[in-house]
Amino acid sequence: MENKTLYVIMAIVILAIGFKLGSNYSGGPANTVTGNTIIAPQDQNNIVPAAQEDAQLVMVGMKGANYVFNPSTVQAGKQVILKSDGTVKGCGQYMVQRELGINGNIGGGIKFTPTKPGDYTIACGMNMYRGNLKVI
Repeated sequence: MENKTLYVIMAIVILAIGFKLGSNYSGGPANTVTGNTIIAPQDQNNIVPAAQEDAQLVMVGMKGANYVFNPSTVQAGKQVILKSDGTVKGCGQYMVQRELGINGNIGGGIKFTPTKPGDYTIACGMNMYRGNLKVI
């Protein structure tokens, strides 16, 4: 009986610590570094600066464990900016795709320029959430 009580207490303490650590997560850093580009917080709210008017804006949402890209097809050779539609939460905010050079938090936007056509799977850093982006 004593061992069972000890295990229950340990489980409660571990859950409480995990909850406390998770509640301090604010949705990402103040600035997002992607490659050599720092995307400042003022780039949020889907405002594309004038120098980037020809960039392809892709809104990213979540449905279940999948990213939903709108649009889901982009052109090679043109800069792409991934922006959250507000539904991307938790570890899903940190996106990774090595071939496209994606490795950052979507909170302030992620910029990259695809060079090679193909179907690319983009995942969160923990590989829990995934979605496909087509480059033509």
